Amino acid sequence: MQLWRIFLFSSQLPSKKAMFKLNRTGMDWAIIYLCIMTIIISIPGFFGSNQFDFGLNLVFRLIYFFIFYYIPLLLMVILALSIIPWAALLFAKWQKRKFRFQTLWKLAVFASTLPVLVCTMISFTSLPASIIVTAASLFIFLQLIIMVRHYPERRSKDYAIGRESS
Repeated sequence: MQLWRIFLFSSQLPSKKAMFKLNRTGMDWAIIYLCIMTIIISIPGFFGSNQFDFGLNLVFRLIYFFIFYYIPLLLMVILALSIIPWAALLFAKWQKRKFRFQTLWKLAVFASTLPVLVCTMISFTSLPASIIVTAASLFIFLQLIIMVRHYPERRSKDYAIGRESS
């Protein structure tokens, strides 16, 4: 039920309501959601590759797929979803918005829902993977920029001191 709610709000990003609801979701759910999204990404690789078919039964094929395809793919996705929030954090600092890397990372995970679904469908075509990954990364980054702009600017310290003395 929780994953379904996350999926529904993630597909509505970058709307304010969805962003604020997902911001209250725990990091544990974000990581579980990321693992499920990575499973969805790896479906075409499992069915489309014959590199793991050595006359093995299904159990051994799943083990080989998990070790040699899913885990490296998950690590690459985590790395990519760690670079994009750093760039968004620089943008947030430039725009004087109060953000932390953890928040932007979690929002990047949730913003990857639509690119994952589209990339999974496109991966059955002959389009190069580098173009697909670049387009997905740009889409996630642009969604993060829009989400950063939804937050109000950080209050200046002079204003905060002036309010306390009143």
